[in-house]
Amino acid sequence: MGFKIYTEDFKHKVAEAYNSGMKISAVAEMFGVSTSAVSSWASGKKDKRLIFSVDQKKEFVKYRIQHNISHEDMAKQIGVVKDTFKNWENDYFYEVMEEIQRENRRFQKKERFGKANWTYVGTGGYFS
Repeated sequence: MGFKIYTEDFKHKVAEAYNSGMKISAVAEMFGVSTSAVSSWASGKKDKRLIFSVDQKKEFVKYRIQHNISHEDMAKQIGVVKDTFKNWENDYFYEVMEEIQRENRRFQKKERFGKANWTYVGTGGYFS
């Protein structure tokens, strides 16, 4: 189950209805929202939830894997709960690992004259 994003104007109307003296349950039913939403909007609290795209979540998971960072530390850096981050990793782990493997295959180490050269296989360019 997801959550809906309401406009500030809508939230303001809900708050006005509650602050005019209506019961919280009546306002919630009238606007089709929860009583906790009515209470929160009427008190002026800001929504602190962060919304990340799927690509951003995958990048966070990839970064954690590549840099060997703990789930807890990575979650703190992003500003989410550790369990939320673990859920992202469970959802995107295989896709991220395939991407990492594809990237690793693009670079191949070649020994020539006792010196290591890196060959970029993707477009045929060379690095040494």
